[in-house]
Amino acid sequence: MKILALDIGGANTKMAILDDRKLEESSFYFPFWKRRNNFYNFLKGIVRFPWEFDAVGITMTAELSDAFQTRSEGVQFILNTVGRVFSNKVLILSINENFLTLEEAFRNPLMIASANWVATSWYLGKKFGTGILVDIGSTTTDIIPVKDGRILIEKRSDLDRLQNNELLYAGVLRTNIATITDSVPVDGIDTRITSELFAITADVYSILGDISEGEYMCETPDSRSKELGDCEARISRIVCSDVETLSKESTHKIAEFIKERQIDKISECIKKISEKCKIENVFVCGAGTFLAEEAAKKAGIRKIKKLNISTASALAMMVAEKLERLPCR
Repeated sequence: MKILALDIGGANTKMAILDDRKLEESSFYFPFWKRRNNFYNFLKGIVRFPWEFDAVGITMTAELSDAFQTRSEGVQFILNTVGRVFSNKVLILSINENFLTLEEAFRNPLMIASANWVATSWYLGKKFGTGILVDIGSTTTDIIPVKDGRILIEKRSDLDRLQNNELLYAGVLRTNIATITDSVPVDGIDTRITSELFAITADVYSILGDISEGEYMCETPDSRSKELGDCEARISRIVCSDVETLSKESTHKIAEFIKERQIDKISECIKKISEKCKIENVFVCGAGTFLAEEAAKKAGIRKIKKLNISTASALAMMVAEKLERLPCR
């Protein structure tokens, strides 16, 4: 059995190919807000042809991109493109943990909008039964309680999850620093920062050595390089300064402070979910696994385990299980 799974995000698309239980994973930067009209050629380019798949699993968050006026418009645009590329072999993941055909998905666009967290949560439940999933990506953090193999979320839209500490719009690459804190210490003085998009979390974690230059997988705010010196320049600019007037030590202390504030925000959500659902173990994954571990520890969690799987790979496994259960397929 050969399955292709795609997690189509607004900035990054993750791909997994499951071939007789062997998994191959890839990630590609594709900013929808800039290149939506190239999406068809992008999809054709990342999937090596000729190919033969038993099924293609699809999940998405790109519909929320401001390339689209509404989420329904975004879903339908993506589905149209996917249908042109892959024809009728497509299964689309819904927020209710089942799969829809293209035709069903067109009729129920909000049932499949931003459903990618379901795949990883399903995998956690299948393999470990109980735990809180903390999946930190480039842009968002999912905090999903799973108990006895069941996802403990009743209302499943992004709005609902934002209201219930299950979704935090902050990640380790693309997040504007001004959304994490409104002030930072500069040489011992609490200093308000600008609200301009001068720097992002990728600059913070590059400076602190938590991510490599190759892991800085998005555009820089000023279109300059991803090298350490330029990361430091961007961080210094959030306090209306620069590398000529702000020392390297001061810049690094600012980065450390921002990291601590982001850990505080994530740990607060983890603690609330843990207390509400009475779950005391956490599974961490994503590009921000290092951050998820520290946040879980700060939340008082003692049992922390890495979940070594991507959303796309978990989706591929979900599709495989569905096909194996189908009679006379």
